[in-house]
Amino acid sequence: MGSAKVYDETLLSCGLTKILCETDSGEAVWRHFGLQLYSATVTKKDKLLGPDGISPEFLEYKVKGLHNWLNLSMNGLIEEGWFAYKK
Repeated sequence: MGSAKVYDETLLSCGLTKILCETDSGEAVWRHFGLQLYSATVTKKDKLLGPDGISPEFLEYKVKGLHNWLNLSMNGLIEEGWFAYKK
């Protein structure tokens, strides 16, 4: 995980040549984890905390983690993409 910049700098410094690099600037990541957060805090919260569900402490831990993923993606620190390099 990381950003295209980190991968690019690392792979180029190892002598590889970039063929392709396409990213979405984190949009897919924040869309995915945003939906997970909405689900955990709104649409499925009651089910998650139900008799066969998880503890409130675990839900809080999960929600905190989802916020971390969202912050990282919205700040451009992680993004989804395709990379192709050759030696």
